Amino acid sequence: MKLASSHAVLITRAEFTALIVRLMGVDTTVNEQQHGFQDVNDDDWFAPEIKAAVHHEMVQGMGNRKFAPHALVTREQASKIIANVVRKIRPEPLTSPRAFTDQTDVSDWAKEEVQELTGLYMITGYEDGSFRPMQHLSRSEAAALIFRLNKLIQVMDEKRTDQVEKASAFDRHI
Repeated sequence: MKLASSHAVLITRAEFTALIVRLMGVDTTVNEQQHGFQDVNDDDWFAPEIKAAVHHEMVQGMGNRKFAPHALVTREQASKIIANVVRKIRPEPLTSPRAFTDQTDVSDWAKEEVQELTGLYMITGYEDGSFRPMQHLSRSEAAALIFRLNKLIQVMDEKRTDQVEKASAFDRHI
């Protein structure tokens, strides 16, 4: 039995972004906005998702008008993207006093997001207490993040439904 190469179990920035955009149900057909990245062509399969993600402030790129769509996404980059989405559906930040053993290795631009996602138990790190921010995200880790994001969305939707039902019941009794 031949195992797949290690690259096959990792995920690119374009693939991860496309998965998140699709999970969120963002319409990619009506977005006429430009993404502004020199390395994303309009005929790339992921271009509509990148445009939508930029428009909805899910992603920002790598600087110098580059998105690096074919680069492998790191754990801290994925955390930043997920946190951007979470902030849209749950604006109140929730940080955790729990810290990873390699917390100081998290880039400044991702520290707050990693703490937020830790507080929401969306990221848990490894058994040794590390987060490994610069490590490439595996497809299974991406699936776990997407599953947890989907679960958070469901919980938030249930809370909203409960609040609407309680408000309606209250209105009926006045």
